Amino acid sequence: MTILQVLKPLIEAVYRRAIGKKIIRAVYGVYASFLQRKYPLYNTTVMLALTLRCQCKCEHCGVADLQAAPGSEFTHGEISALIRELAQLRVGRVYFFGGEPLLVPGIKDHISLAKSFGLKCILDTNGMLVNTDMAASLKQCGLDMLRVSLDSPVEEEHDRFRGAKGLFNKVMAAIAACKACGLECHISVCATEENLKNGRIAELIELAGRLEVKVRLLSPIRCGRLYNAEGSELTPEGIGALKRLLSPGRVYWEYDRVDRPDYDFLCACTRRWMFYISPAGDVQPCCYMPVIFGNIRRESLTAITGRMWKTALFKPAKACDCPTNSAGFREMFGRQLAVSGGRPVSYEAQSSPNHLAEWDEWAASYGATIDQLAGIQDDELLAAVDFRGKRVLDLGCGTGRFARRLSCVAAKVTAVDFSPKMLEKARENLQGAENVDFRLVDMEAMKTPWGEYDIITALSVMHHVCDFAATVKNMKASLAPGGKIILMDRLLTATVRDTLKFYLAGAARVGWLNFAALFLTNAAPASSSARHRLTETRFTLQDFRNRYAALLPGAETGFKGGVFAYLEWTKPVSPPDLSPVTLSA
Repeated sequence: MTILQVLKPLIEAVYRRAIGKKIIRAVYGVYASFLQRKYPLYNTTVMLALTLRCQCKCEHCGVADLQAAPGSEFTHGEISALIRELAQLRVGRVYFFGGEPLLVPGIKDHISLAKSFGLKCILDTNGMLVNTDMAASLKQCGLDMLRVSLDSPVEEEHDRFRGAKGLFNKVMAAIAACKACGLECHISVCATEENLKNGRIAELIELAGRLEVKVRLLSPIRCGRLYNAEGSELTPEGIGALKRLLSPGRVYWEYDRVDRPDYDFLCACTRRWMFYISPAGDVQPCCYMPVIFGNIRRESLTAITGRMWKTALFKPAKACDCPTNSAGFREMFGRQLAVSGGRPVSYEAQSSPNHLAEWDEWAASYGATIDQLAGIQDDELLAAVDFRGKRVLDLGCGTGRFARRLSCVAAKVTAVDFSPKMLEKARENLQGAENVDFRLVDMEAMKTPWGEYDIITALSVMHHVCDFAATVKNMKASLAPGGKIILMDRLLTATVRDTLKFYLAGAARVGWLNFAALFLTNAAPASSSARHRLTETRFTLQDFRNRYAALLPGAETGFKGGVFAYLEWTKPVSPPDLSPVTLSA
């Protein structure tokens, strides 16, 4: 008998007390943090989708409208290799997901392999394939828990919702089969405003009590088929009704530790407890957060999750609902997901909010605050690139800060902005500059003749662009052969040394007293700058590179000014046909 086996009853007895639970969790948290220095994925849960195929057509499904390209889903060998890798990385649990994971040949082999490494295994199913033999074989493989979906205690309602006649009775038989062989089985149900109000959820909980199984409550998430279903998420009153149904040891909300009415919702993915791998190898925070951070067929899993967990999506937040339903998430990815129809998009596709009213309001003070320090990137750029005698397109010109510097050396400057107030300030600041042309237009909808410019610059502006792929394509078309596209954006992360370099350059540029005044002004919570930063999208240098890798192949990237990502791409002298395109707004 091991020490752990001896201590386990004592630990369980202490854990049943509230104060004991807090102490054990605190001690374990310190222990886990220590191990995660060596094993970053220690004790995490991997939601591993084996297929997108399913026999049902559920009204709320998050993957029903996704179709895997032929041959793109994991092979048997790839799944086995991945499970071995997860074990080496000290992952704690594998959550087999789909589609319907029981449609995958060899699913039992995968469970057995995971259990041979000591991993806890959970499987979600619609119940259609779980008969007596299947339940017994899953138990024999070592499956720790099977969760079966049941949407209503009424047979006709469940079958209609799932689009599969006769499924209710198969679910009942599946639960009975699990009970008979000793396989732990829970019921999963999505709580909606309707079934909370009409009592169906309460009736289902009563049914589960008679069947002696736990109930896992889920809440509607605006993804998949519900992406465009405005108002499908629970209201505060609906969340309150859901929480009142929670019961220790009987009913829990998403995760079994959230089983008391006074507990708040826990998002495992934003707490770095869980992440999702699609059948094609794409890594997302969760299957319900349609944002892709990389693919394990092209990059290591630890590199992808390490980058993912550093992003703004994983800032500590307390909420009573899934982050995907939040206004902040919609601000970051709403426009891109609208274009994709709710299908997953890359993290690099996100954009900051770009509200015209905000920029117009900011125009009066922008030059005296932001422009003073932002001019550092102008200094770096003018030192690195020869603008003499060139035709330059300055996208997102704002108050004309950089356009004014360009007008002294370039042959022609076209300054573009979509804010009338910003462009008005730019005209004031560049009075008498005869080689500068001003255009009031959204750069995402801009159309220019082929090859009109020698250099195109976009400084601290591309992170506001929604359809950045089409925008870059149009920039390439507007560029003359041998011309350059230059992009600069503020980085999410910068070393202490690089940040200090930026601030020292700012102080040297405007003087120490002015620098201190600017710093305090921009840091004030009520300032336009502070309000803007709350919704600002920033990338790591790797994210920045990933964003443009396919669009601008061969581009040079790096740091400028300590805290800015820099990209310079030169158009081939003999380019392919890049005729002008009209971009979507």
